[in-house]
Amino acid sequence: RIGINLVAVKKAESYVTDHLPARVSIPPQQARVLSAPRGGLVTAMTAAESDEVQAGDVLAHIESPGLVGLQRELLQAATQLRLAQAEFDRNEQLRKTKTVSERVYLESRSAFDEAAALVDERRQVLLLAGMTPEAIKDLEQARRMGSTLEVRSPIDGVVVEVPAVLGERVDDSEPLYRIAQLEPLWLEISAPLDRLQGVQPGGAVEIPCDVGEARIDLIGRNVDPANQTVLVRAEVKGAGTCLRPGQFVEVRLQLSSTEEQFRVPSSAITRIGDTPMVFVHEAAGFAPVSVKIIA
Repeated sequence: RIGINLVAVKKAESYVTDHLPARVSIPPQQARVLSAPRGGLVTAMTAAESDEVQAGDVLAHIESPGLVGLQRELLQAATQLRLAQAEFDRNEQLRKTKTVSERVYLESRSAFDEAAALVDERRQVLLLAGMTPEAIKDLEQARRMGSTLEVRSPIDGVVVEVPAVLGERVDDSEPLYRIAQLEPLWLEISAPLDRLQGVQPGGAVEIPCDVGEARIDLIGRNVDPANQTVLVRAEVKGAGTCLRPGQFVEVRLQLSSTEEQFRVPSSAITRIGDTPMVFVHEAAGFAPVSVKIIA
């Protein structure tokens, strides 16, 4: 007559936390910073923020006077290598007829090895300066020097940042683009220290998306002294455009425990003093039983 409802107690294998703040980020191994291999003037930029790019795409042109000097050094080294090789080949033939001494032969061989090493070094410098192996080969064959560098994307991905400005001068190694692959993403969750019970690697995370799956892959060891929270990191796959890098969202962690747990309606919880209680229906009436609220 006073409206008491009876509900069967259900065993709970898992439960979820309250909503927790999380930031969407890009795993560092999926990001690349594309920098200027040599200082110069940015004369062209072919990609903007949020553009999709493919590995090998030319994203910028840099007019670099210093590139001409590097190319000249390679051509000079290649000339010295040809002379050293001719001298070495000549002495090698004369050595067979004992017309030249062993010392002269070894000196010519050493000079040839040094010249070859210098050419390899100059090629590596041009590779680091942004020239492709094909362009270096054409330079050695045609001996035509140029001052324009092509900056190419190292990976397939999306442009997430463009620090450079068209028409400005950049220094060596100055950032031009930041490119990243956006699948999968990370959720960096701030979990209160007293809510970590039941948090396990591999546990599911409820995200505000109709698609995608998120699972915990790291539980931090450090506590933020400002708010007493611990970093819980989850990897998100298949979320598409629902989650974007830099976005703040609210998530819930699905927790599990080896202890016996039960699920009851929140309206069944009452308090006697500071102790949470539920009333259990028995043959003789109702008995108050103290409980521990997990979630």
